Amino acid sequence: KQWYQRRVHGKTAYNSYKATSLNIPATFPSFIQTMQPGTPAPSFTALAYSSFIREMVTVDLASLHGKYTVLFFYPGDFGPLLLAEMLGLLEADRELMKDDVTMLAISTDTVESHKAYAELSQKEGGLQGLHCTLVEDKTGDICRKYQVYDAATHQAFP
Repeated sequence: KQWYQRRVHGKTAYNSYKATSLNIPATFPSFIQTMQPGTPAPSFTALAYSSFIREMVTVDLASLHGKYTVLFFYPGDFGPLLLAEMLGLLEADRELMKDDVTMLAISTDTVESHKAYAELSQKEGGLQGLHCTLVEDKTGDICRKYQVYDAATHQAFP
């Protein structure tokens, strides 16, 4: 498996926090490795659906400054292989939460789509019962800032 995500600690856009325990490679494939250690994480504010509280919320990355934060970029809700990857990452998130780590899953889908995906049963391909924050990036601006945007599909890199 290849993981396309950025790990953020304060202003650092990429680091190897707990990379070995999560089986996440310490480096990304060279064709997408664009952000280097020490690079300030591009800031953003966006709508999101939080299944923790079952509400739409506003996420401001600047408010997480100084906290461990995992940004997980994915192509879109309801993808055939996405559920397995999301389940694995959310399971890892349970372990990370013990260390006060926030995980934000970001795609170009709308917050309404995220809500439907989060509330759909796992048997039907959804994330129901899992606690996650799904961030809306319908314009692709966040994906562009993190250099994971595929203009041909209007999605984060698959």
